[in-house]
Amino acid sequence: MKGISGIAGAGPIFQRAMLRLHRAHPPAAFIRPDGVVDIAIDSRNGKTLNPGFKNPYLKKDIALADNIPPPALIAESDADAKVVLDSTYATWFNSPHNHRRGEFSLGHKSSPDEALRVISPVDQTTFLLDPEIPGGSTKLRPVTNIPSLARWTSETLRIEPALPEPIIHLVPGTHLLKATDPRTGISRELTIYVKPL
Repeated sequence: MKGISGIAGAGPIFQRAMLRLHRAHPPAAFIRPDGVVDIAIDSRNGKTLNPGFKNPYLKKDIALADNIPPPALIAESDADAKVVLDSTYATWFNSPHNHRRGEFSLGHKSSPDEALRVISPVDQTTFLLDPEIPGGSTKLRPVTNIPSLARWTSETLRIEPALPEPIIHLVPGTHLLKATDPRTGISRELTIYVKPL
């Protein structure tokens, strides 16, 4: 498949596969599984809203009936109906990367009691370096629950400062990454594997 674009390679294959499958099985509407319900959320924070509530950020969605997001609270919005972010987001909020000032405002209450969680990458993940992807797929942006606060270190990988999280430059090998919460000194360690494709 090297040197073949999606429209010339994968596209025709997908079309032929779908036409063949539908020869014996005509297309039909998707049947919703049991336990899935309709919800309305605030697209800024993913919290549920009353469907009749007038909110330009209201978005219809679905969720498992036993795993519905928590409701949006009045205390989480300011007088201008902007979602209030705690000071964890201060660096991002005041940076030129924040293009959503009309949707959010910055509060002063931080949440030091929330323990550091590394959302991505997951421990023991393997990354493949694809030379055909622009940039060589060598850049990894980690994600934590305390964006712009977590400090990332590695003895084997170069880590470039950036907002809201740094850029980790990948090279082949087995690497130990450490994220540290400077407020508490608590660290989370994870191992990633990087291989050439």
